[in-house]
Amino acid sequence: YFAREGALPMMRWLYVNGADTCDPEVPTSFPMFAAAVWWGDFKVCKWLYEHGAAKDIKRRTSNGSSPLKTIVGVASRRELSRWLILNGALCGDDGTGKLDHGVLKKDLQGFTTSRRVLLEWANEQHRTREAFLAFLMGTLPSPEYSPSSLRKLLIKSLLSERGAHRLLDSLPSDQYQQLWGELLSDQKSVCPVNSLCGSSGVLERIGDYVGIIRGREARIIHQLTEMLPELDKELDQQSVDESSSSSEEE
Repeated sequence: YFAREGALPMMRWLYVNGADTCDPEVPTSFPMFAAAVWWGDFKVCKWLYEHGAAKDIKRRTSNGSSPLKTIVGVASRRELSRWLILNGALCGDDGTGKLDHGVLKKDLQGFTTSRRVLLEWANEQHRTREAFLAFLMGTLPSPEYSPSSLRKLLIKSLLSERGAHRLLDSLPSDQYQQLWGELLSDQKSVCPVNSLCGSSGVLERIGDYVGIIRGREARIIHQLTEMLPELDKELDQQSVDESSSSSEEE
């Protein structure tokens, strides 16, 4: 009842006085399900997760509904849906953190719009993470050379447009690319990020500070970017097959 109402203070009191956060004898509206479906309070779900009800993220009611399946189609619950997914709602039971295709299909089938929105979010998170890590590790590709790019970079380095033009006019054109390479090398050598030298501990701290998803959550995101398009193809083909079968029967 209190999970359904989002009454976290009362839930805490009951918990310290011996109440169970995941009573297995409750067949339908167990606390995690009630908190997600009725109130949709992220803080309540997170508290339950941290106090013994982590496995209930995947638990199903007697009619086969999970917390995620019940709310994934509700636009106002998208943040909570993502939190459930990042904490294992679509993962298998082997503890590896790998998404389970069967669970993915069971919980997301019938929610075309929600799958599209989820894929867009996953792709954005994955791209942001990859670009951020590439930047920190110094693996971003060098800018492509062109005379205009060289001129802009030289002006930026000399802080003088006139000085840049004079220098370029004094050099043979076949030395432009050599100058380009030297300018890029100088630019990298003074880059503050370069001093990190790929130190994973420092990079992870920076990633946490700016809110970059990493670890298990990052692996789940990556899997979503690969498995959701395949699921869409499978469901589309299934729909075509069912339509063809129905036409033949008529």
